[in-house]
Amino acid sequence: MKDSPFWLLTPVSWILPTYEEITPLARFLSLDWDHQQLHLVSATAGGGAVHVQRAAVWQEDQNPTVANAEAQGKLLRERLKSAGISPAPVLFCVGRDRLILKEIRYPAVPDAEEPAIVRFQAVKELTEAAEDVVIDYVPVGQGASSAERRALVVVVRREVVTAYQNLCKAAGLKLLGIGPRPFGALACLKRQAGASVITPPLELDSPVALLTVSDRWAEFSVLRGDSLVLSRSVAVGPGLPGEIRRNLAVFAGQSPQQPVKSLYLAASADQAALRQKLEETLLIPVHPLDPFGGDERAELPAGHRGSFAGAVGMLHLQSDKRGLPVNFIKPREPKPPRDPNQRRLVLGAGLAAAVLIAVLAFSYVKLSAKENEVDRLTLLKMDLEKQYQLVQEDEQRIKAIGEWTKSEVVWLDELYDMTDRFPATGTVLLTNLTGTPVTRGAKDSHVAQVTLIGILGEDYKPVDELLAKMVQDGHYRVGPKEVKVNTAVDRFRFRQAFTAKADVEKLAPNKYVRHLPDPPPPPPDKRRRGQDGEMDGGFGGFGGFGGFGGQP
Repeated sequence: MKDSPFWLLTPVSWILPTYEEITPLARFLSLDWDHQQLHLVSATAGGGAVHVQRAAVWQEDQNPTVANAEAQGKLLRERLKSAGISPAPVLFCVGRDRLILKEIRYPAVPDAEEPAIVRFQAVKELTEAAEDVVIDYVPVGQGASSAERRALVVVVRREVVTAYQNLCKAAGLKLLGIGPRPFGALACLKRQAGASVITPPLELDSPVALLTVSDRWAEFSVLRGDSLVLSRSVAVGPGLPGEIRRNLAVFAGQSPQQPVKSLYLAASADQAALRQKLEETLLIPVHPLDPFGGDERAELPAGHRGSFAGAVGMLHLQSDKRGLPVNFIKPREPKPPRDPNQRRLVLGAGLAAAVLIAVLAFSYVKLSAKENEVDRLTLLKMDLEKQYQLVQEDEQRIKAIGEWTKSEVVWLDELYDMTDRFPATGTVLLTNLTGTPVTRGAKDSHVAQVTLIGILGEDYKPVDELLAKMVQDGHYRVGPKEVKVNTAVDRFRFRQAFTAKADVEKLAPNKYVRHLPDPPPPPPDKRRRGQDGEMDGGFGGFGGFGGFGGQP
């Protein structure tokens, strides 16, 4: 025992009890059921402390769905009984490939109205119907100005939540929360980093990456401070190091001033070989992460340890007094604002009633009747004035939000349509496209301006055709092009340079109907494969950010 690196730290907990030791702990079950694998952790949690009692993993034939939830719940009950694990409240984590993660911006509003505004912004950008999804979010700070806020919105299909609810009901268990697996894995990283000699502490001044690997799935996330800034589901296999390198390159392009300097690896098997391969490919330190902190008790699995990071992290989140940051069982909802003067108004009304009774007792009948009428009309006037003021404030707020949303242009759709209409002759190139919001008069519906800068040969016809297509689309007000001699890029091939500006109207998402033709199949790749299994000189494609059922 004395040879253990933890020996010198152990007596401290015997002498000085911590806050966690004097706080009563509750027992929970944390489940991660994905890719036909059921990970289960039984632990006590509370006061910021988690004590894992038992962990197990089973290979299953199916994932929980609405159709099979009752049968899977009975199976879970049998699994617990055979393993000798008693029932307890349940926390479920959902894999990244079942989630949509989207950062949105919204105007600063009172806290009671924030959930409604965030949900309104999120629903606008979804292709799913609002009633088919569950939306929750985490505020991530101020936007570009003091009047703007940012939030990370997390969306899951309602059928996933319903399946877990029905499963727990069939198993006779109480469902406390459903949260994203990336949030749990990062919570596990923050709790374990620096807690043992195998996992060094986090660098607070730079982003860090976490790769969680199972034998059937893998997830890659980037943490900056307390915020999740990137999360993607990645494919397991020999090409995993190359895919992580490409994801780091994407993040470096988005945040060139703050590159990722280290990667933490929570792997299930052959961690040493994968860690060495990642260090050779990424050229940054790769640190091991054990969700159980190196605990080698017989109640914990010897293998498949890294894939428990999400389930263990959910317990760490539950042990915090703030609870789960995202909980699809109890998503953030608008709350009625509290009136700080309500008690004072009640006391004042009671006092006024007592005075009124005393006056009525010593007044003439007719005079008291007149005074009652005056009091009634006065109170009615005050109430109407108050209601009028509230209505005016709501009207101003709604007007401000409406004006703010009217000035938005979906630039991704504009870029897509511009790609479709751009001439493919090879005689004209676009070197710069700039979109700028503009403020016009009340009768002018153009809310932005797009500027096209490019180079071309001697023939102006492709540029004129491009501008004509923009005019035909109907929501552009195209100005005359400016042409001059090209003195910059490729001036020997493209002798002319052009600039064109157009005012842009806001379009509804269903008005963007252009569709790029499918590209021709690529020619056979005759390059040789390198030692890392990739084509020499290639980077491959990058996955999208969000979506259901696929690689986000």
